[in-house]
Amino acid sequence: MPKSKRSRKTFMRLLVLCSASVLLLFISALYCGSTMAQDLERAELQGQWLGEWRPYETQYQQIPGRIPIRLTIREKSIISGSFGDSNFISEKIERQAKQIMVWAKLDRPIRFGKDHVKDHLIILITSIRQDQLSADAHLKSRFSFDFSMHPGELKASKLK
Repeated sequence: MPKSKRSRKTFMRLLVLCSASVLLLFISALYCGSTMAQDLERAELQGQWLGEWRPYETQYQQIPGRIPIRLTIREKSIISGSFGDSNFISEKIERQAKQIMVWAKLDRPIRFGKDHVKDHLIILITSIRQDQLSADAHLKSRFSFDFSMHPGELKASKLK
């Protein structure tokens, strides 16, 4: 067999093997991540969660500082709660492979000095383990892209 045919055959085998490996990794990632998307429906996750939001930006860790948050996860995938002095009800919930995104409009804005007023909240729930919830939460002026958004860390514990 000429060398070019042998190397072509070897190349095709490697291509099939790599494709199968990538497909297997993709399927396993979808399977592992799908548990997070279903977590919101589980009965032990429904109820009240109490915690706080801490801004990632150091200049805002004093004002407004840590903001208390209360979440209520209901049976029909409705999330409501309070964020500081503001209340909210989820407008949209999107389940993704490894997180749950919650869009909510605050009934009162959160102020970051004179110029920064935020009344939209996006919560990205990344982990729910036992009675602990971890998420990123972004305070924004609108749901679409916002250059002046304020990202932060949200940690909450389930109330008994």
